[in-house]
Amino acid sequence: QLRRKHVAEWRDQLYLMPKMAKQVTVLKNLKFKEVIAANQKLGRPTIDPKTINRYLSALSPFAKWLVANDMVGTPIMVDDMFIKLDRSKPKRLPFSDEQLKALFNSPLFRGALSNSVEHKPGNFSIRDWRYWLPLVALFSGMRLGEIAQLLVDDVQEMDGAWVMHVTTEGDPEKKLKTVGSERVVPIHSELIALGFLDYYTARKQAGSKRLFPEIKPDSRGFMSGVPSKFLNTYLDRISVKTKTLAMHSFRHLFADRLRKAGYLDGEFGFILGHGDRLVRTTGRYGALPQGTVAQRSRLIESVSFKELNLDSLYN
Repeated sequence: QLRRKHVAEWRDQLYLMPKMAKQVTVLKNLKFKEVIAANQKLGRPTIDPKTINRYLSALSPFAKWLVANDMVGTPIMVDDMFIKLDRSKPKRLPFSDEQLKALFNSPLFRGALSNSVEHKPGNFSIRDWRYWLPLVALFSGMRLGEIAQLLVDDVQEMDGAWVMHVTTEGDPEKKLKTVGSERVVPIHSELIALGFLDYYTARKQAGSKRLFPEIKPDSRGFMSGVPSKFLNTYLDRISVKTKTLAMHSFRHLFADRLRKAGYLDGEFGFILGHGDRLVRTTGRYGALPQGTVAQRSRLIESVSFKELNLDSLYN
């Protein structure tokens, strides 16, 4: 009895479905239509078109299976029901100079009221993942999940330089976005001056497997969930948060600074874990990765944030 019109009606109703409905206590045990009706009073934000397309994408193979096995009288085509997304505007923008200064002059980096009140000024020094993740992202362009899942053994000395290995090795919970994401990223001298290697040494001496052991996987198994939520909340509390600003904005910023240093996109894509068609094709031949450690270090060191006066954070 299932028809195309039923799928279209379901898709249209999804526009009214609240985000994270299963995690809202009053909505948890309600059925689909009941959730939508209840949210008319609650007014919680609804899922976006990209999420709706993801649901349609999950339904599509089942609809094709129904047709192939003669389960329905009329073919149900889902592929042409996807919502056209506006991709003209970037999802995330780089931090502006003013936003960067506001963040790195905030209590999290200059002195907080307490360990649990990071956004109010005081004399308490926070030096765990909340402090280091934004700084590592600032000076490496690494993805949030790549930083959060680093193991102590992923920090190594190679050819006279300290590097971070972005890899899935060493822990089954580690994930990478693509095969091309696996790489070696030199540690910026600013991070070393700020005490990053001292932090690493402390974790190693403590026998910790993870570089940031306090970070646990979220309900979907991603290491980026907890720190992403924290940073968004923190940016909001210090009045820096905008719709286009998030942890990924550090990655856009790093790419812009590499361009400002005179590099073309094709010259630094590999250091960010990107790979165009040519790189993916030629990358199958030979055994050496792109760029020596020295070349990678030159790329990393070409990015500077002297205007932030981070040397005042040095121990």
